[in-house]
Amino acid sequence: AKTNPPVHLRKKIGDWFFGCDLCQTVCPWNEKVFRKKNIEKSDKISTSGLLSLEPQARADLVTYFEFLLTASHKKILKFHLGSPLSRAGAKGLKRNALIVIANKKLHELKPRITGLLSEAKTNEVTSEFQELAEWTLEQLNRD
Repeated sequence: AKTNPPVHLRKKIGDWFFGCDLCQTVCPWNEKVFRKKNIEKSDKISTSGLLSLEPQARADLVTYFEFLLTASHKKILKFHLGSPLSRAGAKGLKRNALIVIANKKLHELKPRITGLLSEAKTNEVTSEFQELAEWTLEQLNRD
């Protein structure tokens, strides 16, 4: 979707930043490939193994999300040129990052989210993220 997801669905998104892997595992066109390789087809994909990040992986994720929150849309698109992530567009990646930041409790990014909210008051591009950024801060402040 190109809009912010409803509040009641945001927690359910968990740490899914981009859905390509999940889409591949449930796509009916891939059944033949799964059968050939003896891979069990499943619509129950879990990211529980990723929920507890090692310190370096967490730091890398924080750095990447910081880039997304602070870079221009043009810079984000250039960075992802040629990758499936470019399909989501800069707005979609920023939106998804805010949801994952809240769900994974990436407190390190609170200053960046506050900055995004400050920009929203003067910048039309970021104003669409205002509600989602406010929700993200609210989730981070609950701990």
